[in-house]
Amino acid sequence: MVSEQHADQVFNHAPPSKAEALLQKLNLRSPDYCSPMGGGTGRGLCPGEIAAALALGRPALPRASRFMSYELARKAMASMAMYVHTGDRQSFCHVYYFALNVIAGQMAAAATDMKSLAKEVAEHRGAMSACCVMAIDDVSCPRKYRATTDREFARIVGLPNHKLWSRNWKSRYQNIRSVIEELSDTAEQQIKNNV
Repeated sequence: MVSEQHADQVFNHAPPSKAEALLQKLNLRSPDYCSPMGGGTGRGLCPGEIAAALALGRPALPRASRFMSYELARKAMASMAMYVHTGDRQSFCHVYYFALNVIAGQMAAAATDMKSLAKEVAEHRGAMSACCVMAIDDVSCPRKYRATTDREFARIVGLPNHKLWSRNWKSRYQNIRSVIEELSDTAEQQIKNNV
């Protein structure tokens, strides 16, 4: 017989948020939320110090603001810094959705035929999401994917072969990674200058 207290602990667990549920469904190598610094290499600053450092000045974000308004890009930059320094899940989710919007915008801008693009995305469900998660993970912990081959990238993303990765998805991944790297580098520069 289960005690009332034990049943209360088991059945009254808060369900995961929509963002957490989505990340669980991706079934990818996701960032390590267990380590004190998340996946990043930060110095362990508190959220107040990070927010104060990023509030000063108006840093240039040329790549990111090409796809989103400057204010949204700046919020994504703050979320990336928060994730790198504290490992905060909510901050990771903010950066993830920003990255997903950017990669979708890049794909739509480069497409000549929207029907074929829609078909490609439908055939490779999860590839866009996987690229975003990997890009965030790669920027916050650069050693993780340093020795990864095209075959391994294709497997992680869920593509049937590495040629498809090399032909289409590698450049998309590199583009989104460069945007996220800009956010992270700019945030680190702001923190270095103002803390």
